[in-house]
Amino acid sequence: MTKKVFRNNFVIALASSVLLVLSMVSCATPQPSATKTMILYARPYTTTYKVGENLSLTGLKVLDEDSGEQLSVATNPPAGYTFKEEDIGDFNVTVSKENYNSLSFTVKVKSKEEDNKKTVRIYATNDIHGTIKESDVAPDIGVTMTYLKDRKIENPNTLLLDQGDTWQGSIYSNYNHGELLTDLMNYVHFDARTIGNHDFDWGVNYIINNTAKSYNGYQTPVLAANVYDYDFTSKTTGSSQQNRIGIPSVSYELENGLKVGIVGTIGKEQISSITTTYAMDINFIDHVQVIKKEATKLRSQGCDIVIASNHCGQDSVLNNDLSNYVDLVLCGHSHQREQTYENGVLFTQYKAYNQYVGYIELIYDPDAKGRKVSYGEVSALTKNDIERKVDTIDSGIQSIIDGYNSECDEAANEVVASNTSGYWSSYEQLPNLMCNAIYEAAISEGYDVDLAYCNQGRASLKYLSSWNYADIYQSFPFDNIVYIIEVTYNEMINEIGQYNSVYHSEDFDMNLDQNKKYKVACIDHLAFHTNDNRDYDYFSDNAGASIGALSQNYRLILKDYLKGKGYSDGLLLSSDNYSTDSSICFSRAFN
Repeated sequence: MTKKVFRNNFVIALASSVLLVLSMVSCATPQPSATKTMILYARPYTTTYKVGENLSLTGLKVLDEDSGEQLSVATNPPAGYTFKEEDIGDFNVTVSKENYNSLSFTVKVKSKEEDNKKTVRIYATNDIHGTIKESDVAPDIGVTMTYLKDRKIENPNTLLLDQGDTWQGSIYSNYNHGELLTDLMNYVHFDARTIGNHDFDWGVNYIINNTAKSYNGYQTPVLAANVYDYDFTSKTTGSSQQNRIGIPSVSYELENGLKVGIVGTIGKEQISSITTTYAMDINFIDHVQVIKKEATKLRSQGCDIVIASNHCGQDSVLNNDLSNYVDLVLCGHSHQREQTYENGVLFTQYKAYNQYVGYIELIYDPDAKGRKVSYGEVSALTKNDIERKVDTIDSGIQSIIDGYNSECDEAANEVVASNTSGYWSSYEQLPNLMCNAIYEAAISEGYDVDLAYCNQGRASLKYLSSWNYADIYQSFPFDNIVYIIEVTYNEMINEIGQYNSVYHSEDFDMNLDQNKKYKVACIDHLAFHTNDNRDYDYFSDNAGASIGALSQNYRLILKDYLKGKGYSDGLLLSSDNYSTDSSICFSRAFN
């Protein structure tokens, strides 16, 4: 019996060898190749099955690569195939057509008993605005970043997403043009960051440089799906998405097997909130339509969950049928705490300045009828929530922060007013003070200006006994250049005298001459402001022209004014002296 078995095995092995040689000869013979190429444009809608269910090809779309024509194809196995126990796992479906190359796609097959529900955890930040230091309502940025790093290590099915306006806002971030926060996000492995309007405040090159930065080989993807090229002269938007600024979307295959796609956009109307000189060659196209288009593409690439990350408030995206395209809408820009459900989809935002971190659990159920994504816990994590989970700041995070902070500590702590009193409102006293400083700087640099004006500050300074440079940075965090422009009577009445703080000399005639032009000192954002159609709207008669520019940005002008007047040496700086009613030199309206 033993010999017989051995002999039979030998015969079988010999026969197999002959067949192998014949096979090799056959393979060496040139075979006719496919003459055309087809591409898998969209996979079937259903990509997960249980044993006993039938294969559905609904949603499958195959195109001729050259003509774009949709093709009728055959599949192996065909539609209606019933999955068996031996199919459990990744199951390959082959797509073929005569004279074309073949394609394939994979579906997942599970046992009848298996629970298919899976959870993805989302942590969301927005409008950090360079907030590095701890405040009454915000933790130290090192604590927040440590918390997020720990949560991602704790559960790999976790995504960290930021909705823009990340860098601009404090001396500790502005001093390094956002590199500190960029390094922290790369270190923690944020999964995406959407571009915001204030990320353009130093110009596009700073965005490009920060986007290119990596930490230990990791780069946080920057999303800018609706940022396109633009010709300011002809007012024409081009056809090229500006991937030098950010890519349209990104997707991840998580450890639990789910594929999650994120599309990032900025509100179309926010082009008018960027200083025009920094946005001459870019434009923002309709963000809602871009979300729909990009979400459709992500679905066709097999994404089980699609998230829209937007630098815009929920009012800019609600009531636009987005619930048919995405499973979660994250918002920013308006600094609000928002939480609205539309047709079962959550639209949410988490205020600003590192005050909150959003937490959302997405529960994916492939067996659900209709919408497959629902929500578990949805919450806004406060300073206390975050600090309670962090005993010590991660050493790598602390090292990054210390390295950058050491570069600007001296500048931040420079005393600019050592004896201050009163409440300094961002709507009145602070902008009045700024106007006074700008006016005197313009006169000292040889410009015979009639007045200086500016818009409101970013934050009020409340009853401090002294100010350092970091304090005034809170209210005036931007690096705006002051320009001298000529303004018509109508522009004086309708623009300057209506909405802004103004400082003028004591002999200035408040009864304006309709036939006269006035010389005005103001920041670039106001001097060259354009509307959504990219037309000059604040000073349309001036149309982007200027007489000249002052040598420093407006915040440095204010610092030099305070020190030059002796306020850093103990002279009292009282808010009472800078209220609009305190002097004939401050005004909000003209005759």
